[in-house]
Amino acid sequence: MRFAVSSLSLALAAVTTTGCVSNASERPQAPAPARTALARPVAETATPITVVAPQRRSLLPTLRAMGRVVHDRDVKLAFKTGGLIADVLPEVGDRVEAGQLVARLDPRELDAAVAQASAGVKKARRDLERVRGLVKQEVIGAANEQDAETATRVASAQLAGVRFNRETTELRALVSGVVIARLSEPGEVAGPGMPVLVIGVDESADVPELLVGPPAPPGVRSPSVLVEAGFAAREAALIALGDVAQITFDEVNPQPVTGVVVEIAPTLTPGTNQVMVTVDVPSVPRTRGLIATAEIEPVRAGEALSVPLSAIVEGDGRLASVFVMNSDGASVSRRPVSITRIAADGQVLLSTGVAATDRIVNTGSAWLEDGARVTVSADAPASKATP
Repeated sequence: MRFAVSSLSLALAAVTTTGCVSNASERPQAPAPARTALARPVAETATPITVVAPQRRSLLPTLRAMGRVVHDRDVKLAFKTGGLIADVLPEVGDRVEAGQLVARLDPRELDAAVAQASAGVKKARRDLERVRGLVKQEVIGAANEQDAETATRVASAQLAGVRFNRETTELRALVSGVVIARLSEPGEVAGPGMPVLVIGVDESADVPELLVGPPAPPGVRSPSVLVEAGFAAREAALIALGDVAQITFDEVNPQPVTGVVVEIAPTLTPGTNQVMVTVDVPSVPRTRGLIATAEIEPVRAGEALSVPLSAIVEGDGRLASVFVMNSDGASVSRRPVSITRIAADGQVLLSTGVAATDRIVNTGSAWLEDGARVTVSADAPASKATP
């Protein structure tokens, strides 16, 4: 009996042990960490990017104004005396030659003045003859004769002046050129010296031109074009002679051409708060009166380096970051920068953080971190996918 119990105890112990082992083998096990399998591909994968070099830009915003193509010299034609305008002959755009009649005043008022002055001369001469006879008769003294002679000379001078004024009722062009402004019309009263017409003179022109003309013949210098634009006084104070300007002729060619500031008016244009700035633009069609847009980046304000807006990451106010290519050409570093302003064309001007020789990541920066491996590619991701 003692043996049977012992056998049964051993059997139960064996079953219990077997059950424990079975339960232990069926218990769920914690998965092994897989950090090595996840980290290796990230470290070895190079992100495709594109890079740009910083550009130098003016610290101030681009100054922009509308203007027009002008001539080398504008001549204003005006009547010497005032009067009622009888006729204005040429229209804007017409070409006139030196000596050509361009406008007339109603001469009736001056004709009457000439008649009055002529009568005065005749009376003075009759008085002189009468005085001389009396002097010969010793009725009056010689001083009376001298006074009569003086009065005759005065009357003759007055007649000459009135006749000259009568001749100036016909306004003639002093130079050859193109009428660019017609400031008065028939029936209006013109004051002395008030401009009636403005003639544009191209002193360097070899062939007269009214509209867009053909290129200058071989061996003939192609004259430049002057564009005159009005800038606000506070803006004109920042412009200097020699500043580079971009001129756009929308009616001829939307592509801008480069010109140079050659003249800045010393005073404001009467009745406005504008200062006229003249830009010399070479090698463009010489179309007078054509509307142009002038854009100037003032040099005297100083310059800063700029990068595209797409290169900026995690901007916060004036603080932001960019990724810069390392010297190994295969990795990038994150660098903090300070923003001065954002230009209208999307360029971000930076006061600190980058050098002119740096290569800045332009696209693909959304996938980067400091020290990331990269490869410079012509095609890089444009935006980061939203999870």
